[in-house]
Amino acid sequence: MRYLLLLTFLLGTTASFASHKHKKDNKVYDYGSNQVVTLTPFSGVVSYGYFNPAVGLDWEYIVSRKLGLGIHVPVMYGFIGPEQSDYNGNSSNQHSSIFTAPGIRFHTGTKDGTVDFSTGPSLLYGNLHFNPTMDYNGQQITDARNVQLFGLLCDNSINFTRQHFIFGFNVKVGTCFQIQESTRFFIQFGMQFGGRF
Repeated sequence: MRYLLLLTFLLGTTASFASHKHKKDNKVYDYGSNQVVTLTPFSGVVSYGYFNPAVGLDWEYIVSRKLGLGIHVPVMYGFIGPEQSDYNGNSSNQHSSIFTAPGIRFHTGTKDGTVDFSTGPSLLYGNLHFNPTMDYNGQQITDARNVQLFGLLCDNSINFTRQHFIFGFNVKVGTCFQIQESTRFFIQFGMQFGGRF
């Protein structure tokens, strides 16, 4: 009888500990509030046929964890890239870019998951600044100019979450519109990390 009581006590204690541990494990992946901030230190932007190395910052607010719905506002800055030839191959130019692409995201991961894929539409607004164009003899042939960026993008991210920390990859793909030019392809890609606060 004494051994039976001892065994019952041990099983009850073990079950209670296991239950407590399970709850703790669930809480591990539920840190932070509904705000997510990520930095994109290594990124690239391709627009109007030109490439920029870039950095970016993204703020997101989770409107509903149950629905997996969030709104986010990314800001990207593209540094002056390498010299790139024009379409005729007669000259080369350099340019920088800056843009924002606010939108909504639909998350597939649960609040206690470690992997989350998100996708959703966003609106592109920004600017490409072209330095004066030089020919291959070093003579300036065009002045500096700015090209306004307007467009629609599909924003896709995959993130790996551990407690407050988030690490992942992001790709935005879509089109740019220009009144005086045809529609152009746009893509931004990069590695991101940050956290939930």
